[in-house]
Amino acid sequence: MWMALFAGILFGAVAQYARIGDFDTINDMITGRNKTLYKTLLFALGIGTALFFLFVQTGWAHFDVKPFVVTGVVVGGLVFGIGAALLGYCPGTMLIALGNGSLDALFGYLGGLLAGLVFILIFPSISNFLGPNFGAVQFLTANPLIDYIIVAVFSVTILIAAVKIK
Repeated sequence: MWMALFAGILFGAVAQYARIGDFDTINDMITGRNKTLYKTLLFALGIGTALFFLFVQTGWAHFDVKPFVVTGVVVGGLVFGIGAALLGYCPGTMLIALGNGSLDALFGYLGGLLAGLVFILIFPSISNFLGPNFGAVQFLTANPLIDYIIVAVFSVTILIAAVKIK
């Protein structure tokens, strides 16, 4: 838990420094005028993937792969995209903006909580319409050496991409 707290504080400091919770920064990213947010997210993904994998391997963390339901993923992606486009925030940057006192982020956060509650309440009645369930799909294999190679290649590729963005 202390590691998670430290990592959260460290990420929060970097996020504040990069101003990734600022609407103008996000707007500049979307329009291609500023690549700071892309770089920050790619660095977080590359380093976070490697560290999380190491934590899982050492027993410090675990994960549960949820079933892959195509219709659910597509509809969820559309709802996420529409919400991000309307607000100008993704969930992470919305919380940063909320911490900075942004009123629109407060309404977005409350709307997200309400949407989650509605989904939980209606899920039993719509689960049959969500399409085929392909089960838990993951890239990890039964061979730890191959898993280390997959994670290393992915993480290094993402970090190189972050550095190469101009």
